[in-house]
Amino acid sequence: MTLGARVLYLAHLAEVPRLASEGPVLYSIWKIRHGYPLYESPFAPFFPVTLYNFLSYETYAAAFRAFGVTDAWTPVAGRVVTAAFGVAGALLQYLAARELLGARGDRRLIVLLTIVTWTGTVLPGSWTLAIRPDVGAVALDLAGICGVLRVLRAPRVLGAREGLERPKRLPAGASGGLIAAGLMFYGAWAFKQSHVVVAGTTAVYLLVWRRSWREAALVAAPFVLGVAVTLAIGGPIYRQNIIDAPALSPLLSLYAWFGARTIALPEAPFWAATAIAMAALLADPRAMTERSLRVFGVDLVYPLLLTLAAGAAAVPMLAKAGSAINHAIELKVCAALVTAGVLGGARMRGRAVDALVAAAAAVALLSHVSRATAERGLLEGGVRGTDPSAASRRATAETIARLPRPVYAEDELYALPWIANGNAYPAIIPDYQVYHAAKDAGVLSDTTEAMVARGVFGSLAVADTSPLVSLARQSGYELIEVVPQVTDRPIAILRRR
Repeated sequence: MTLGARVLYLAHLAEVPRLASEGPVLYSIWKIRHGYPLYESPFAPFFPVTLYNFLSYETYAAAFRAFGVTDAWTPVAGRVVTAAFGVAGALLQYLAARELLGARGDRRLIVLLTIVTWTGTVLPGSWTLAIRPDVGAVALDLAGICGVLRVLRAPRVLGAREGLERPKRLPAGASGGLIAAGLMFYGAWAFKQSHVVVAGTTAVYLLVWRRSWREAALVAAPFVLGVAVTLAIGGPIYRQNIIDAPALSPLLSLYAWFGARTIALPEAPFWAATAIAMAALLADPRAMTERSLRVFGVDLVYPLLLTLAAGAAAVPMLAKAGSAINHAIELKVCAALVTAGVLGGARMRGRAVDALVAAAAAVALLSHVSRATAERGLLEGGVRGTDPSAASRRATAETIARLPRPVYAEDELYALPWIANGNAYPAIIPDYQVYHAAKDAGVLSDTTEAMVARGVFGSLAVADTSPLVSLARQSGYELIEVVPQVTDRPIAILRRR
């Protein structure tokens, strides 16, 4: 219900309050559509940074081009594209669970788990509507996982000692399936460069648990080759944007703790099922596959390894300054596959397991109800079109559009080219996390403060508490208006004399 309300809210207007980093993303897509370079130096004025990999921007730009979306409507259209990736991710989640459980899987259970996985108010939450590459990258990873599970789903035969043993050779035509999975994993990386865990874990699983160099190479080769060629062709400016600029942000343990605390209760059933699988399989690491087949009736080693690896990778990603819980979406979808195996396992549905998962589900339900209650007022206003912030943002955007250019606007959505810059290039939309990290590291060739002091900007639209206000007034700018905002600080409008 909360997700549906969010969809209706966002469908009403293009001027909704921004989600994380949407301004720089929209500007990068705008540059592609207008023939300007996607990647520019993030350390030179006006500090444009394209933080993510090329395929996500190109995909959004192609979708906008195909449907004739105007620049002003890209904030709404971008959310529709992301929502489409969310639908694709849910479908692939269902198909992957079907491949994992095989004929014994309960379709109703799989459908329910898919819905719970992809409509959570926390994960993926509003990220399924954010103009960012996260959901598309997760969907591509799921496509690769589904392909691997399809190849690995071969009939088991009785073994002499262990009772159950997997076949040693791939079935006919499976090589192409593993190569396709590797390409899907490359596609996920080409959407967002942090998506390397699933590809790496899959190769390790095939090498160590399947004991097959060939299978591991079929998955790893297209992924590694694609990454290497892309990095080489992309050049130094490309690598500055997707590697050097993100690496400047420090790791803070408090951020990781906050992220873990945020997702712990709402997603409790998935963590409970993962704990059950770990307890059953890790009791004898040398016979994890055999134990999984005996206890659950399905081989949960691969999805469990994916979950553990995604969890380990999520910790430093959550700890990075400026990060958010979107880095745990991949963890949740992998844990959802483990949950499907635990609940759908034909050989283990004892009272203890049911009681533990039911208790976790009750905790999650209470958490979701609490969150929905807290958001009720905002969502009702958005759905009904009565949210006062909408009218306020429209009026502020109209004011900024009339200012002398170039305009420096702190709010990244007010700074978009069609609002602040007459739809001209270049726009001034720095990523503030990267900007301040680069400034602290001393790698900037100039600074915003120095440009304000030199009178580079025709006007400024900044929070009334910003230190740029006093600096601008000392540097010859005049304060002409203070525009009230409903949810943010009032915006001070300054114009160069």
